Amino acid sequence: TCILDERVQLTVGLQTQERHLILFSDVLVIAKSKSSSSLKLKKQVLLSEVWTGTCLSEVTEKKMSPENSFVIGWPITNYVVTFSSADVKERWLSALLWHINEVKQNGYLKNLILQIVVLDDENCSLTTAVNVSNVETAESVMKKTLLQLGLPGRTSEHHLWVVSGKDEPAYPLIGHEHPFSIALSCLRDSADQQQRTNNNTLLADGTEASFLAQLPKEKQCQFVLKPRLQAPMQLRRESLQKHTKRKKSLIGWALRRSTCTPTGSPPSQSPPTPRKLFGLSLSSVCPDGILPKPIMVSMSVL
Repeated sequence: TCILDERVQLTVGLQTQERHLILFSDVLVIAKSKSSSSLKLKKQVLLSEVWTGTCLSEVTEKKMSPENSFVIGWPITNYVVTFSSADVKERWLSALLWHINEVKQNGYLKNLILQIVVLDDENCSLTTAVNVSNVETAESVMKKTLLQLGLPGRTSEHHLWVVSGKDEPAYPLIGHEHPFSIALSCLRDSADQQQRTNNNTLLADGTEASFLAQLPKEKQCQFVLKPRLQAPMQLRRESLQKHTKRKKSLIGWALRRSTCTPTGSPPSQSPPTPRKLFGLSLSSVCPDGILPKPIMVSMSVL
């Protein structure tokens, strides 16, 4: 049964998309409008693997209001979801939190043993096994790991990274994500792959922990705890690079200046390179000192 259905904006980095969120008792559906009467499914996520947060500035560089926005995520994604009003936002946040809690409380698997690699300032590593529940955040897992190893320092001085085992680069967690959900999602993906290649391999309820240990190391989801050597803003910008592509200015491209230095000439003695329009000198484009009318119209449009 559909509980809530709302048209929202999902933002990550500098990109915003119009989407429909449809909430069921155990699943969250993300869809895109194809027409006034039809939707295209973009993503279907188990509520047991959905998390929420308030760290808007960590997910987007746009100025977003917390009155009608919050962070929503699932392995391995974070978005700022924006609603039409503060009332709608509060209704959705309340319903999400309640149903996520219900699913997690009634789940047959509530804990996993995660192997966490801990690096120090000199990149020396040790691995420790941490018992992680399905409600613990990355922040609390970092704290538990540091306390378990008797290491000094606060969680703000460390960063928990994830290697998903999907031929993707490692990425840092912000702190509100659930490592349990990330590991379980990777586990299900690996089980699905094995089921496609071996019909006798099934992942029954309650067998995830043993299946996780049997996976090849390169297919396992790995967590790495290391010192936070970079400023948070630098890490945030790096994690958003794949979502944020800056467009080059058209006028800057048209009037680009060559940066090449003539062979054998020191940079300080190189003559200044004249401005060019689309690679041609201005004198050849406008011999009378006046730009042709088509170019003037194009320039005004740009």
